[in-house]
Formats: sequence, C-alpha cells, structure tokens
Amino acid sequence: MRAVFASKDGFFNRSVASPVIRSNDVKVTVDATSINPHDIKAMAQLSDNHEVVYGYDVVGHISAIGNAVKHFNIGQRVIYSGTDKRQGSFAEEQVVDEKLIAKVDDRFSDIQLAGVPLVGLTAYELLFEQMNFIASKNANTGKKLLVINGAGGVGSILTQLAHWSGLIVFATASPNHFQELLRNKVDTVVDYHKTLGTQLNTFVDGTAILSNLDDYFDDAVQLTLPHGVIGTTVSSKEGLQFSKLFEKSLTLSSEMVFTKANTHFRDETQGQILKFLINLMKLGEINPVISKVISGGITAKNLSYAANILSTEHTVGKIVILNGSSN
Repeated sequence: MRAVFASKDGFFNRSVASPVIRSNDVKVTVDATSINPHDIKAMAQLSDNHEVVYGYDVVGHISAIGNAVKHFNIGQRVIYSGTDKRQGSFAEEQVVDEKLIAKVDDRFSDIQLAGVPLVGLTAYELLFEQMNFIASKNANTGKKLLVINGAGGVGSILTQLAHWSGLIVFATASPNHFQELLRNKVDTVVDYHKTLGTQLNTFVDGTAILSNLDDYFDDAVQLTLPHGVIGTTVSSKEGLQFSKLFEKSLTLSSEMVFTKANTHFRDETQGQILKFLINLMKLGEINPVISKVISGGITAKNLSYAANILSTEHTVGKIVILNGSSN
C-alpha cells in the first residue's frame, strides 16, 4: 500500500506492507483524513533519519477485523482519531483498536466527517471531563466560559458544544474571524490584539486556553472566578507560576486527546464520544467547520500543500484531504 511519511525535511511517498491487524483491531480503508497542528509541531521535532506516518482524523470503511472484534463488521463506515503510538491515517489503510471508533451512516459526507474526530474528542474531553461542565443540553445555563483561540479547529467545535450545554461563551480571535465565531455560537467576540479584561467586563467560570498558554495564563487567572477551572490543550514552554492559582483556589486541567488510547485508560469512551458528537450533528446542534478541501489523494504533494497553509495562515476550522473519489 502507499503511505506518506514525514521526516524533518518534509513529506514523501513510499510503498509499504499493509499494516498487521491485532485481535482487537479493525483495518480501515481511508476515504478522507485531515491535517492538524499536532502533525506540524511533531514533524518539526523529528530527529535526523526519523520517519513517521502521521494523521489522526479518519473516515473510512472497514476492510478486515481481528478475531476478537465484537462490535464491527467488514464494510461498515467508521470515524476515529486513533493513537500517536501507531501508524497514522496518511496512508491507504490503517489499523485501529475497535474501542476508539464509531459507526456512521451516509447522512454526512466524507468532508464533514473528516473534520470531526480529533477536534471533537479534544473539545468534548476538555470541556466536559477536564473542566467538569455538564454534557447535557442547557445544563450549564448562566455559567460563563472564555475560549482563547475560538476560531481554530478545536475552538470551532468547543464553542458550539459550550453553547449547546448552556454556557455563555466569550471567545478570542482577530476581527476578520469574528463572523466565524458568531456562526459557531459565540455570544461575545473578543479581539486578542486588545486587553481581554476590558472587553469582557465580567468574570467567567472557566477559561479554555487552546493556544499560547504562557501568554494567556495571567489573563486566565485574572478573569476566572474563584474555584473556577483553567483548561488547556497546550503545554507551557516557559514554566508557569502555579502560586498564582492558590489565592483564588483555581484548578488547572490539561487535555491530550491521545492519553486514553496510549494508556488504555477509559479508551472505550472515545468511540462513545464520537457517537455522541455524530448524534449532535444529526440534531443540528454542532457542525464541523472546514476551511479547505484538497482532492486528488493522500499524497506527499497534497500534504505539503496543506501543511504550508496550516503553518502560514490563520486557518478557521479544518483542512480535509480526500482519498480517491471521496466526496
């Protein structure tokens, strides 16, 4: 099969053997995938002569199943994010543990579905598991959430989930992305070029930092109510002064989407969350945000093009790459 490997010097195509399937695995023919900032950051940190197949968004069809698989059959259409400990989705085929996947019907296109797994899982886990808001319609009515980088892939889904759950949503972006924030159910848009506190003129129950943790940590401490939660999907490069949390008894929670799969801790919940998100899509409560669709296959050329867009532009939502005749 063909796979696209990443190295420190870029992407390249290579023919490799079809991945080996384990007893709890399904093998999936990849119909569409998406590129994420995680792929670009990880690629930049590769050592010389180290080559990896990235890709953590998939919509595809099951072509084979392991002898212990209980809930899936050959031919079924599925979505998943997977794990960064195994070969990713920048390939014609991929194997993944059945716990991590969810079945989907033909109601949604490959383009829509490929934009869901990684950002949807991240947003759900950060908001409802790490920050402890309630995952039910209007269950958090009256509470307030500030989202740093509301226009990105995770932010575009997180703000919709937050609105559905009843939260009053504030989110930062540049002014040219304000309309996208409003479409994604943000109540108050915030210009990240300006002082956040003067624009909010209120305190929030939680702050979700989706980029530049070091730059926004102090703002989050200032604007989050006592006993509130600061949640983040990014790590600190400079080191944080945790003592700043104590005066207000604030909690700092982190979210890494691969933790469950990599540690086998509650990993079955990822398939369940994806099923939950698809149901919200059917109800019209959330919609994936796609900024760019690249056809012509999962190739080094197409991935290089997508990576360049992701690295040089302030993209809104996700960049999807279609494999073959996917729609």
